[in-house]
Amino acid sequence: MSTLSPAHLDNSSDNFSMHSDEDTPVFTCADPSSSYRKYFNCKKPSDVIIKYGSKGANTFHGHRILLATQSKYFDELFTQMPMDVKETTLEGDGPEMVEVILKLAYGHQPQSPTLEGTLENVIFAIQLFQISAKYDFSEFEELAVTGFTVCLSRFIHKTAKGQGPTFVELTTIVKSVYGIAKAGRLVESLIQIITTNPHVCAFRTWDSLSLLILGVA
Repeated sequence: MSTLSPAHLDNSSDNFSMHSDEDTPVFTCADPSSSYRKYFNCKKPSDVIIKYGSKGANTFHGHRILLATQSKYFDELFTQMPMDVKETTLEGDGPEMVEVILKLAYGHQPQSPTLEGTLENVIFAIQLFQISAKYDFSEFEELAVTGFTVCLSRFIHKTAKGQGPTFVELTTIVKSVYGIAKAGRLVESLIQIITTNPHVCAFRTWDSLSLLILGVA
């Protein structure tokens, strides 16, 4: 999956929000970890160093209890990890999205890349779901599904004047979703939208649908 420019975060907002075309929140969520913002990547009270990015080039000073209470992945990792071991490495992720998920865990709030219904917004929501699922942040996974549903609907609505999203754009979205190992609810949302929205012209004939499926496969 392609990565986005860093870091799509609003450090001043108290609500998680993916914005609509009118710059109003698509959804909000009370954030119990907002009081921990000051500890984000803070060396002094940190009890674990998390390395990520290419060859562990990026370093984050984390806090076991804060991450473990929000993520099953980190809960299991730190349970098995002796207290005298102070470092762990996350592998296989783009550094931008690791930063997004860590900032979320510390109460900073993500924003989609633009204020309009764009393909980039949709891809951002997919990437947020992917990294939330990988590290078992269940709350952020749910928010990503909601964000994806809204962003995709807004993207289709915005492109409707030009006869809806192009075949290439739809293929990009479908490939991104099906490229995730456990995309369950994301797949359900995708299918629901693209098979019922009248502006998705590429799906009006069986031949077009077959071509898209073959393209993704």
